Amino acid sequence: MSLPISTPSGSPLIDQGRRTLLAASKTLPREAEVLSLMERFQPALDRGYFTPDEDEEIRTVFSRYLHVRASLHKLIAELRPLAEKKQEDRQEPHTLEAFVIAWTAALMLMRA
Repeated sequence: MSLPISTPSGSPLIDQGRRTLLAASKTLPREAEVLSLMERFQPALDRGYFTPDEDEEIRTVFSRYLHVRASLHKLIAELRPLAEKKQEDRQEPHTLEAFVIAWTAALMLMRA
């Protein structure tokens, strides 16, 4: 059963995790965008330097990537204590949600 993202879970940490995943999924570059950038910057690679405009564009894309990556790492670190609870210690109602959110964040990091 999939809960709509707008349904509050009762846990601010879980709700923030959901929002972080949605934002990250919209911000991480897709394969087509990466291929387009590589194609667009091939002339710069051939000539051995980037123009100031090309350099600024690369910095913007890389900065965006680093911010998303840091957000996903932070999310995993925040959810880890809840997601790693042993079966007998799982009194928290959000343990499974925490695990799924952290796991999804890890997969997004691997893909990126």
